[in-house]
Amino acid sequence: MPPRRQDFQPFFKMSRDAAAPYLASGQWKTFTGNQELLAGISSLDTHGHTPGHSSFVLTDSGEKMVILGDLVHNHAVQFARPDTAFEYDNDRKQAIIARKQTFNLAAREKMLVGGMHLPFPGIGHIRKEGKAFAWVPLEFAPIKD
Repeated sequence: MPPRRQDFQPFFKMSRDAAAPYLASGQWKTFTGNQELLAGISSLDTHGHTPGHSSFVLTDSGEKMVILGDLVHNHAVQFARPDTAFEYDNDRKQAIIARKQTFNLAAREKMLVGGMHLPFPGIGHIRKEGKAFAWVPLEFAPIKD
């Protein structure tokens, strides 16, 4: 059964309570679309899962990493079948468009990719495979001194 509006209501209060101290202190800064937020950190408009959903591109010395946020919910399905929406996507058509555009960008520019719903260690690359994509995780290993 699809989620109902009232299923989300507890999250509204939780979000308002979490934001309140930042709003009160004037530290809350909003943004929309694609823009540089700080030196080396840019927002990437990936709305669809939620209105205003953003991913973030980190740039340093010519290298880039994209943090996907909630662009992927099931890596085993959505890389192989990027046209697959998730039941909690607010605008499923737009979520699919955002996912495919971002996957293409990350693959084309060979960006490092991190995300919330990716398998351990949650960081890797995206490889284009025809009309689909593949998740290529980084190997987890100790950092040498």
